[in-house]
Amino acid sequence: MSGNSAPCQGGSENYSVTNVSGVSYAWTFPSGWSQTGGGTTNSVTAAVGTTGGTITVTPSNACGSGTPRTLTVSISTAPAQPSAISGSSAPCQNATGLTYSVTNVSGVTYNWTLPSGWTQTAGGTTNSITVTAGSASGNITVTPSNTCGTGAVQTFAVTTTSVPAQPSAISGNTSTCSGTTGLSYSVTNVSGVTYNWTLPSGWTQNGGGTTNTITATAGTSGGTISVMPSNSCGSGTAQNLTVSITASPAVSSNPSNSTIGVGGNTSFSVTATGAGLTYQWQVSTDGGSTYNNITAAGSNPAYSGWTTATLSLSGVVALNSGNYYRCIVSGTCSPSATSTGAMLTVDGSPAITSHPSAVTICDGDNTSFTVTASGSGLTYQWQLSTDGGSTFNNITAAGSNPTYAGYTSSTLNLTAAAISNNGYQYRCVVDNGVPPVATSNAAILTVNNVPAQPSAITGTSSTCQGVTGLVYSVTDVSGINYTWSVPAGWSITAGQGTNSITATSGSSGGTISVTPSNSCGSGTAQTMTVSMSSGPAQPSAISGNSSPCESETGVTYSVTNVAGVTYTWSLPAGWSITSGQGSNSITADAGSSGGTITVTPSNSCGDGTAQTLTVSIAPLPSQPSAITGNSAPCSGITGLVYSVTNVSGITYSWSVPSGWTITSGQGTNSITATAGAVSGYITVIPSNSCGTGTSQTLLVSPGTVPSQPSAVSGDAAPCSGTPGIVYSVTNTAGVTYTWTVPSDWTITSGQNTNSITVTVGSVAGSITVTPSNSCGSGSAQTLAVTAGSLPAQPAISGNTMPCVGSTELYSVTSVAGEIYNWTVPSGSVIASGQGTSSITVTIGSTNGNITVVPQNTCGLGTYQNLAISPSTLVVPAIDLGMDPSVCDGSSITFVPAVSNGGSNPIIAWYLNGTNVFTGPTYTLISPVDGDEVQAVLTSNASCASPSSATSGVATVTVFPLPASPVITQSNDTLYSSYTGFGNQWYITTSGLIPGATDYYYVPPVDGDYYVVYVDLNGCISAPSATVNYIIDYIGEEPFSVSVYPNPSDKIFNVAFSSLPANGIEVKIVNSLGEMVYDFVPDNAYFKIDLGTRADGIYLMSIIAGDDVYTIRLVKGN
Repeated sequence: MSGNSAPCQGGSENYSVTNVSGVSYAWTFPSGWSQTGGGTTNSVTAAVGTTGGTITVTPSNACGSGTPRTLTVSISTAPAQPSAISGSSAPCQNATGLTYSVTNVSGVTYNWTLPSGWTQTAGGTTNSITVTAGSASGNITVTPSNTCGTGAVQTFAVTTTSVPAQPSAISGNTSTCSGTTGLSYSVTNVSGVTYNWTLPSGWTQNGGGTTNTITATAGTSGGTISVMPSNSCGSGTAQNLTVSITASPAVSSNPSNSTIGVGGNTSFSVTATGAGLTYQWQVSTDGGSTYNNITAAGSNPAYSGWTTATLSLSGVVALNSGNYYRCIVSGTCSPSATSTGAMLTVDGSPAITSHPSAVTICDGDNTSFTVTASGSGLTYQWQLSTDGGSTFNNITAAGSNPTYAGYTSSTLNLTAAAISNNGYQYRCVVDNGVPPVATSNAAILTVNNVPAQPSAITGTSSTCQGVTGLVYSVTDVSGINYTWSVPAGWSITAGQGTNSITATSGSSGGTISVTPSNSCGSGTAQTMTVSMSSGPAQPSAISGNSSPCESETGVTYSVTNVAGVTYTWSLPAGWSITSGQGSNSITADAGSSGGTITVTPSNSCGDGTAQTLTVSIAPLPSQPSAITGNSAPCSGITGLVYSVTNVSGITYSWSVPSGWTITSGQGTNSITATAGAVSGYITVIPSNSCGTGTSQTLLVSPGTVPSQPSAVSGDAAPCSGTPGIVYSVTNTAGVTYTWTVPSDWTITSGQNTNSITVTVGSVAGSITVTPSNSCGSGSAQTLAVTAGSLPAQPAISGNTMPCVGSTELYSVTSVAGEIYNWTVPSGSVIASGQGTSSITVTIGSTNGNITVVPQNTCGLGTYQNLAISPSTLVVPAIDLGMDPSVCDGSSITFVPAVSNGGSNPIIAWYLNGTNVFTGPTYTLISPVDGDEVQAVLTSNASCASPSSATSGVATVTVFPLPASPVITQSNDTLYSSYTGFGNQWYITTSGLIPGATDYYYVPPVDGDYYVVYVDLNGCISAPSATVNYIIDYIGEEPFSVSVYPNPSDKIFNVAFSSLPANGIEVKIVNSLGEMVYDFVPDNAYFKIDLGTRADGIYLMSIIAGDDVYTIRLVKGN
C-alpha cells in the first residue's frame, strides 16, 4: 500500500494499491479517520484523525474476498509554542547586532516578525536572529512551523530608547544684575538623562554639576545659557536661554534753575535711564551744602511728585528763594544716580483778588465782566473761549455780535450780544513782568431768546363725544411756560401751564393750541386739529355659498368693507373660521349641519347692527355595492367584466393591479379588463360634486405559467459511466418537471418530478428541466455537464540547484478540481502547500527528485519528477588577528582576514560597540587604552549561511610615552636619568650624535646638549632640558651650567656642575646695561627672581677668573 505513514493530524491523505480489473476494494481506517473520496476503488482519499493505527484494504470480486493489505500509520502534529524570546527589551534606536532567540527544536522552522522599521540582518528562519533596531517600539514575534503546519506565536515586547529629546524651556531669571549670586536655572528632569551646562563668558556655575538644575553667578555681560542632554544612546538637541545684564540707573538730563514770583507755581524734572527706576527729590536750604529728602507736601511751598521724575511746587514764598533741588534715581541694579542741583529764585508777581462773575442776558442786550488784581505795573488781557473752556484766545479787536471794548483793561464791555454767543467764557490774564502771570477764573455768558415753537402735539386726533382723560402733550423744554386752548365745549381738567394737559371732549371737533413763553417773551404756538366719531352702520348683505358640501374647506364669506370698522363673525356649530376674523372677509371650513352665519360691525365708539346668512349642507356619496367578477383568472386573459350597482349622479373611478389593463367602462359602474400577472386589488371609488365616498375593493389572484425552476443541483463533472447520479430543482406544488440529458446519458428514474437519477455517458452537454401547469409551460433551467477523466501529467517549475537549508518554491500549473500529492528527497521537508499546486520546501543535503501526482475525483494522474542537486552551505568568517598595541599619539590600521565573503563583501566596523565606519580596512586615529574594535562581515557568497559573521573583539593597548629624561653632570660626564639602553644624545648645533646611546656621555666640545629616551615598548620621550656644557674653567676642570625654565615670568633655576674653591661671580644686567644682580653664589644651585622686573632680555655673566661665560635670560612668556 502506498501513502504517508506519518500524516499530519486533520490533514487529507491519499492511499492506494495497484488496481486489478474487476476487483472492488473495501477500505478501513483508524478510529477518528474518515474516507472522503475514492469509494471502493484502488485509490482513496481520507481525512486524518487524532490517533494512529492501521489502514486496511480488502479486495473482492464475484468469487469473494481476498487477503487484506495493511499499513501502520502514526500521527504528526504542528509544533508547540516556542520558549520565551531572549534579547534586549529596550535597545537604542538604530542599534545594530541585536540578537533575539528561542530554544531550538529539531525539525522546526522559525518565522520572525519585527516592529515597523526594524531590519533582520542574519538568522533567516532559525531559532536565533540578528537585527538592526528601528525607531518604533512594538513586538518581536516568532512563529514555529513544520510539515504539519504552524504552532502558537511567541511574542516579546520591545521599547526603543532614543537619544534624549530637547529639554524643556530653561526656567530662570533672563535679566539680572552684574555679579548676582545664587541664580537658579533648570529644565524638567528626565530620568536617566545627564545635563551639560554652558554659561556666558564671565559667568560661573556654583552648583548642580550635570543635573537638571544649577546655580550660577552672573558676569558683566549677557549671552546664552545652553544645556545639552545625553544618555546611553548619545546626545540630544541643546536647549538655549538668552540672558541679559540689567544696567544701573544713570541721569541723562538734569533739572534746570527756575525763577518765579511769590505765590507762583513751578517744577523741576530729571530724565534717567535704567530698569525699575524710582525717584527721591531732595531740597537744600544752605546753598547746596547739604540735602534732605522731601517726604511730605508741606506748605510755603507745597510739594507734589517728590517720588516721580517731576517735582512740582505751588504757593512759593520769598523765603524759598535760593533753595536747591536735586533727585536721587535708584533702579533694579545698584548703584543709584544723583542729579545736579537746580536753584529756585522767587520774585514778586501779580495775584487775582476778585474774579469776573457769570452773566445772563437776552438776545441783543449789553453787559460787562470785571477783574481785580494786586501788584504794581499791572497789565490786562481779556481772553475768550468758544469751546466750553477747552481753549482761550486773546481778544484783540472790537468785532461785532457782540462788540468788545476795554479788552486790555480791568473791565471788558460787550455791546449787542447775540444768541450765538450763548455759553461763551471770558477770563483775564494779569501780568507785571514777574512770573508767573495771574489768570482769573472764567465767567460764563448766557444769552436767552424767546422760546421756539413747541414740538408737534401728541394725542388722539379723532375721539368720541364726552370721552374723559384725553392726554395731549409737547416735548418739555426747561424754563418754558405752556398756555393751552381747546375746542368749544371741551374742558382742560389738569396740566395748564405745563407741557402736558388732560382734557374731556365735547360734542364737536376743532383746534387744540399751545403757546410757549419765558422771561424774553412768547414764542410761536403749535396746533392740532381734532374731530368727532360715531358707531358703525349695519354691514351689506353677506356674499358666499349658502349650500356647501359637508366638511368643505376654504369657503369664503364677505361684506362690503368700511374703513375703521372691525367685523366679528360667528358660524353654525361644527364650522370653523380658518382666517379673516375681524376683517370684512373670512375663509371657513363647513361642518356636517347647516345654520346661520352672523357678522357684527364695531369701531372705537361701539357695535353696529349685525348682518346674517342662512346656510345648508350637501352630502358625499355612500360606499358602492360589492364588486362582481372573476377573482382568479389566468394571466393575460381578456374581456373580464367587473361591476357594482349603479347610483344616479355618481361617477365611478376604477383601478386594477399593476400589469392589468382597463379596456372600457372607466367612470361607469361596470368595466372590461385584461388580466396581468400580478395579484392585487380591483378598486372602485364613488364621487359627486361634494367629493369622493368610501371605496369598494375585490382581491384578484391571476394564475400564471410556472416560473423558471431553481438552479439544477448535482455533479457538473461526474466521471464517465458512473450510475446513480442525482440532479434536482426545488419542488413547487402543482408543477410538472420535464427533464432532458446529454446523448448517451440515461435517466433511470424521476422523470416529471423535481429530482431524477441518471447514468453518466461519455459526452458533455446540458441537463435541462422545463416546468408546466394548467396555464402552460415556463422557462427551462439548464446545467452544463461534462464527463470527467483522469488528470493530465503536470510540469514542475523551481530551482534545481538550491542551497542546503534554503526555503524554495516548487509549483505546477493549477487545474480546477485537482489536488496535488508531493514528495521530496530524503532530508528535505515540505514546509507548506501539500495538496496544492505550489509547495514551500526546506532543502536538505541529498540529491533526488521532487515528485508530484495529480488527482481529481476520477482518480490519480501520471506523476512528474524534477531532479534537484542541493549546494553545500558555506560559512563566512572574519578575523582581526592579535590584539594590537601602540604608543600614545599614534594610529592603528586594521586589515581583516576574510573567508567566504563573496565577490563584494561589506565590512562594518564598531568602536566600543558603536558603528563608526564601513569599508575593507579601518584606521583608528588617536586610540585610547582599552578601546575595543570589532568587525561585522556581510557576505554575498552563494549559499552563505548565515550571511553575516562577527569578528572577535580586538582590544587596543596604548603605551604611555616615557617622561623626558633629566640630565645631571659629574665632572666632565653628562648622565641621563634613564640607566641602561634606550638613550640617544644630541647637540643643538648638528643634531643626533652617532653612537651616543649609553646613559652617560662625555662631550668633546662646548655646546648645548640634550638626550631622548626610547622605552622597551618603542615609545619615544620628549627631549630633556638642554644643558650648556663648558669644557673647563679655573684649574682647567670641566664645568657646565643649567638654567630652567628659560623663558620664565619670575624664577630662573641655575645649577653649576660644581663650585670651585675660589668662587664664581655672577652679574645680571638688563637690556639697557643697568646692573640688576651682582653676587658670588655660595652653592652650586641657586634661584634668580626677576618677578618684579620688566619683561625683556637679561644677560647673566658667569665670571671665573679671566673666563666669562654669558647666558641670555628671557623674562616673560
